[in-house]
Amino acid sequence: MTAPWRPLPASLAPEVAYLVGQLRELKDRSGLSLAKLAAKTPYSKSSWERYLNGSALPPRPAVKDLAQLTGEPVERLLALWERAEARWSGRAAVPLPTTAEPEPRSTPADPKRDSLSRPRRHNLVLTIAVTGAVIAVIVALAFPRVLPGVAPSGRTAPTYTVGCRGTQCTAGDAQGMACGLDAASFADLQVDGTYLELRISDQCQAAWARVSHTAIGDRVSVVDERGQAETISVSDPTVPDTYLPTRMIAADQHSHVRACLERTEERHCTPWGSGHPVHVPPTTTHRG
Repeated sequence: MTAPWRPLPASLAPEVAYLVGQLRELKDRSGLSLAKLAAKTPYSKSSWERYLNGSALPPRPAVKDLAQLTGEPVERLLALWERAEARWSGRAAVPLPTTAEPEPRSTPADPKRDSLSRPRRHNLVLTIAVTGAVIAVIVALAFPRVLPGVAPSGRTAPTYTVGCRGTQCTAGDAQGMACGLDAASFADLQVDGTYLELRISDQCQAAWARVSHTAIGDRVSVVDERGQAETISVSDPTVPDTYLPTRMIAADQHSHVRACLERTEERHCTPWGSGHPVHVPPTTTHRG
């Protein structure tokens, strides 16, 4: 059984944390220990431990090696690495260009006018500063996990969401919302050759179902005690051997959610979520 990962450093940039979360999940799915991973790559066991604990940014070739070992599309992981490296190195924090204001023309001093205008200018500057601080607080409260991305050109790309919590996660994609960073499987079920998991992120307070080795026509759901559910149907013949996730539902308690599989008019469900992760057998291909 794979030991639970320790939490990533709170100071880690979201782009870096998301990359590390993806690498952790690939490593777990592959079934490779750190020692075996070191044996199959040019990087030592202690190096991989640093990379996967967030204390060091993995080199680009290490990310490529792990992608190839686990059957993950290399281009996707390298794109995540580029974004993470930009934040790690500080290239993402490019200051905006500024233009110097022209020097004012010298005019004869007017002591009376100067003494009257100085307090007004001071009050105006103070008002602008306070207003800016208030706006910043409002934005931070309204969008606590929305941060700018970095385009390859170095410009700021459109904003993207790196997290959610509770009902904010409803119908969201677990990987796109970065809820996979701390996720684990808290219930599972095997139906013939199909493996069904209940995935829960305590950080996001959200749950989703994940299934592998499906059959065409299968319907997979994550559902809570009140009947709230997110469901996917398997219709693509090219994906039965991959991991397929549902969208998320809110999950403030593990014991209030479970995953279900409907096949040929029969419904099979995992137990309600437990307090401890279950062992996940390795697989080589996934979609979330």
